[in-house]
Amino acid sequence: LRNTGLSARMAVAFAVLSGCFLLAFGWLALRMAENTLKNELSAKLGMVARLAAADEKVQALPFASRVGGGAVATAARDRLAALVAGTHIGNVMVSDPQDRVLVDARGKYEFHDPAWLLRLDRAELKRVWKGEETASQLYEGEDGRLYLSAYVPLAVAGEVRAVIGAEASADFLRNVRRMRTRFSQAGGIVLAFAAVLGWFLARQITRPLRQLRVAVERVGRGDFTATAKELAGFEVGELTRAFNRMAQSVNVRHELMLESMSNGLIAVDEGGRVAQVNRAAEELRSSALAEAIIRIK
Repeated sequence: LRNTGLSARMAVAFAVLSGCFLLAFGWLALRMAENTLKNELSAKLGMVARLAAADEKVQALPFASRVGGGAVATAARDRLAALVAGTHIGNVMVSDPQDRVLVDARGKYEFHDPAWLLRLDRAELKRVWKGEETASQLYEGEDGRLYLSAYVPLAVAGEVRAVIGAEASADFLRNVRRMRTRFSQAGGIVLAFAAVLGWFLARQITRPLRQLRVAVERVGRGDFTATAKELAGFEVGELTRAFNRMAQSVNVRHELMLESMSNGLIAVDEGGRVAQVNRAAEELRSSALAEAIIRIK
């Protein structure tokens, strides 16, 4: 940009600053929206998992698993199914220390089936076995949709016997992610508009500067009558008025200097035309003209 004009540089700077602000604000807003929705869903799933952990039939599962579950597992599944139906989430499962499913509300797993979901969240499960509650990262299920899970420990007599995981679809977050693409497209439009606006504003500033440059060049060539158009308001207008006052002062002094000279002076422009004649030259020209008339007579 070093060799470009001021208007272009100001337009680019305005567009870049506007674009950076827009992208930063948009990214932050979308990030906050995604985190807020994710946290709300995690809180809901955690509440459902805690409700499941408080059920006495579910608390009996770790002990019933030693003899294959049976009626206890069936009763626990019925309780979990009712909980899932009432809270409108995806599924609730109970797993043992070997990451095997003891029971789930949807009946997706058989007794002691390994759950692929638990393998994905091993880091989170380690925390749960230490007695903490946690939530998984967003993940894509077998059906291609986004899901989120929350885990709570199932403690009996102060000892963690199992893990309860509550799962729900988070596919609505895809809309937030789609907004990023739309935001990028809108950002391109805004950048173009910012560049046009920056160019227009720059032209408003550089136009009087160009006029001032032309006037300065005229003064440099000896035309001390040159002035620039004055604009009211901002600093460029003040600069123009200061230049005009300076040019007028220089012109007055120049005129006084020429008129006070005893020698005649005739100035011509680049085209060879007479541009200025001082008083001494006028008097000499008048005398020469008078002498020429007398000779003719």
